Amino acid sequence: MDGKDLTICKLGGSVITFKDKPLTPNIKAITGLAKALFKFDGKLVIIHGGGSFGHYMASRFGLGQSPAKTSPEAVAMTRYSMLELHLTVLRIFLDAGLTVYSVPLSGMMNQRLPSRQKMEALVNYTDTGLIPMTFGDVIVSRTGSYIVSGDQIARLLSKHLRPRRVLFVLDVDGIYQDPEKTTLLRELKIAKTTNLIFSKGKIDVTGGIERKVKEASRIANMGIDVSFVNGLVPQRLLDAAQGKNPIGTVLKGRKVAPLSNSR
Repeated sequence: MDGKDLTICKLGGSVITFKDKPLTPNIKAITGLAKALFKFDGKLVIIHGGGSFGHYMASRFGLGQSPAKTSPEAVAMTRYSMLELHLTVLRIFLDAGLTVYSVPLSGMMNQRLPSRQKMEALVNYTDTGLIPMTFGDVIVSRTGSYIVSGDQIARLLSKHLRPRRVLFVLDVDGIYQDPEKTTLLRELKIAKTTNLIFSKGKIDVTGGIERKVKEASRIANMGIDVSFVNGLVPQRLLDAAQGKNPIGTVLKGRKVAPLSNSR
């Protein structure tokens, strides 16, 4: 599918919540992001992370990204916490004038991955003026329960929807060359992503910034540009969505040869 008019925006949990305060949304930050995206004239699919909601509950109950047997309480409470955050984000975005439409990941699942047909249906929503919004989620399967992160979802959607660009919204200016955050990388080469040294977050069951860079590299290998921007400065998100080059980090998509119709 050709998503040349589509932008996928992943709102990091570290931006939309206070990660050091369990179950606490960052209302000011969410509002700023909503107001910025309201000014964007283009098709959007929005994904948000779990922050101090999903990550806190998943860590508390021992849920991770590999299927494992766990208690029904763990699954139910982790899902509830994500829905609580999701509804908060939806309400604020709706109040800002954005026609966001909730699409829980579990409704798209086919075995362990979202089905291609259901992911492509998201573009049909955008054709009607809606903005699909989904989120990192806890999934139940025959082999156990596990977390699918918003970063993974961004990569899976990119594979099938082929957007023009993907934006990862962080609580810092971008990707740094060092854990001390002294050298911001304005442009990052795919080949150089394996040389970065990452600091570890206190509570993050989905791999933190290191996982974001890995997923972004896989997206860039599809020929799609990926930008990392600071969501606490909402104008940068709008600029990146519009194809400008604000303060942040750009991971340029690998040049992919166009498909040939010849046999």
